[in-house]
Amino acid sequence: MKLSVAEKSRFSVYSEAFNWIMNNIIVLNPNIGISNTEAYYNDESLENISNLIQTFDTGVTDIKTRQITVDEMSKMVPVEVVQSIFGQLKAQMQMTNLPGIQMTWRVEGGFFNIRIQGNSEPEISTLVLKHGKSVFDFNFVEESDGTKRLFDLINMLLTDRPDTVFIVDELERSLHPKLTEHFLKLFMEAHEGVRMQLVFTTHEDTIMDQSLFRRDEIWFVERDVDNASEIYSLDRFKERYDKKLSKAYLEGRYGAIPVFRQFSFRKGE
Repeated sequence: MKLSVAEKSRFSVYSEAFNWIMNNIIVLNPNIGISNTEAYYNDESLENISNLIQTFDTGVTDIKTRQITVDEMSKMVPVEVVQSIFGQLKAQMQMTNLPGIQMTWRVEGGFFNIRIQGNSEPEISTLVLKHGKSVFDFNFVEESDGTKRLFDLINMLLTDRPDTVFIVDELERSLHPKLTEHFLKLFMEAHEGVRMQLVFTTHEDTIMDQSLFRRDEIWFVERDVDNASEIYSLDRFKERYDKKLSKAYLEGRYGAIPVFRQFSFRKGE
């Protein structure tokens, strides 16, 4: 069966939409493990990241890389996981016919840069961080969960790829409320006038502020009696621009808050 030019044109619309979704929507969940960014491959970019991290008041004042062996990496991450990653990278090299490949891999045990050239042994480096005037280097695994979380998110501030939508589940996980607010302000500043969007879920009510977001940018999710989720915008309520939204939200004005049941503890029976 042959397709007419008009039919082919209609199908190409679906293909373009599918390709855009696959290439331009980036999803980060609370347990994000693997991230790719060239920002960690050279000293100049690392200096930029160091300066950016310092604005969050985490205590980290400098970020460097240290070369390690495969054996050293295997002490930080289970051997079978390490070998699986190497196998996937080599398979990708063969599929794409590339002479080499590199990636940044973030796991609970550390933050690693991995580079493979041809049949050579993988070159691995890990991040080491300095705090203030301390003479000691800190490994990534020794940092707080909040600092680690920043490394998951920071590429969203550094990227210059246009026409991108980031979707983040629980943006505020392990972050101080003011730090979350600072991140959002930096995101808006870094990408002002650029076709880039951040869509995120959160339980952090303190960032529900009309000086930060428009009313139509704040959405609530509430379960009905059938456990189906209803999504609606703050714009429905036509609040004044000086309204303290977080207080009104916790008082139940907008719904989408837990409704608790009574529980009787039976003692002495």
